[in-house]
Amino acid sequence: MSATEESRRALIVNGLAKLRENLLDLGNRNRLLNFDIDSGRIETSTQTLRFVDVAPDLVFRDLRDEKVFHPVPVPMLAAAPVTPRSETVVESSVTRRGGLRVESGVRGEERERESAGEGADAVERQARMIGLDISSELRMSLAGVGESLLQSPSRLQVLRFSESLNQACRAIEKQNRSSIEETGVSTLYLVFGFLEWYEDRSSQVARYAPLLLAPVSLTKSGRDGVSGAVGYQLASTGDEVEVNVTLRVMLQRNFGISLPDLVVDGDVVDYFAAVGRVIGGMPRWRIRNQMILTNISFHKLSIWQDLDPASWPEAEISGHQLIGDLLHGREGEDFFGIEHPIDEVEAERGAVPLIGDADSSQHSALLDALGGGSLVIEGPPGTGKSQT
Repeated sequence: MSATEESRRALIVNGLAKLRENLLDLGNRNRLLNFDIDSGRIETSTQTLRFVDVAPDLVFRDLRDEKVFHPVPVPMLAAAPVTPRSETVVESSVTRRGGLRVESGVRGEERERESAGEGADAVERQARMIGLDISSELRMSLAGVGESLLQSPSRLQVLRFSESLNQACRAIEKQNRSSIEETGVSTLYLVFGFLEWYEDRSSQVARYAPLLLAPVSLTKSGRDGVSGAVGYQLASTGDEVEVNVTLRVMLQRNFGISLPDLVVDGDVVDYFAAVGRVIGGMPRWRIRNQMILTNISFHKLSIWQDLDPASWPEAEISGHQLIGDLLHGREGEDFFGIEHPIDEVEAERGAVPLIGDADSSQHSALLDALGGGSLVIEGPPGTGKSQT
């Protein structure tokens, strides 16, 4: 390879690297690097659901099986005199959870309390009464979780009453459906674990970045037998669980830390242990073992991955003629295409697979394209660009 060719190749490689960097948002506005998990707003947000009293490793292991959401049952209120103006239908049932006998039901005044928002304190009090572990920091099954967690790996417990849960599910599902309709890309992920990190040793502001993102789908199920509310089910889309690539790039660039890959058939226990080892030298950095459902948009990552030279095993992308022309340019050629003398090439018309009439400029563009050229067709509206 000549020195000129080596210089040209180096310019192409550097140009690709800069293009790829521009596709990643490494600022603090990006939720892939700065996700709000400690403000307390998650329990009232309609865009995010945080799970409690579940074992993440069991959920991760059985991710392809459908998961059912479980709200905190609304506590029964004292019976009130029924008048014609305030008739309410009461549906009560008895359930067992955590070894406790719990009565729950749906009453008109209770739904009013939910919609009025008595606050997260009421949900927490009720959750404690029925034996739920309300901590957002979850325990793995290997850490000795309660018997109810081991027996019900399909159960996704949320620290919300049923009405608040269904409102959030509707909003989350609607946002994901809109993304699919508008861009063809699903944005719904079940997040396993967050890295708590700091921008420097003197910073007092903790940042939280998702570690593993599992693509999932959210669908309506039948009405819950206890609350009577419409339920939702969560299931894997079948796509692979993804490591947060944005976090990986930021850690490598800013701290020289290489985020590990998730091995095939690996689990969250092993992965979190591997992450713990690579961040061991960073003071105050730690893994927050939380599990959250939310919409995260990072469709540009697909382009970022496509532009990775490692994604081109058969033909090096830096040696691709078109890539070189785009990034390095091509000397000695006119910027504008020429219009071929169509009359002179009329004898070759049969070789051009025309499916409609073409004027001289359209015919010239077709000849250039069939000759292996790369071109941009430009012109005012109505001149047949799309047809060509």
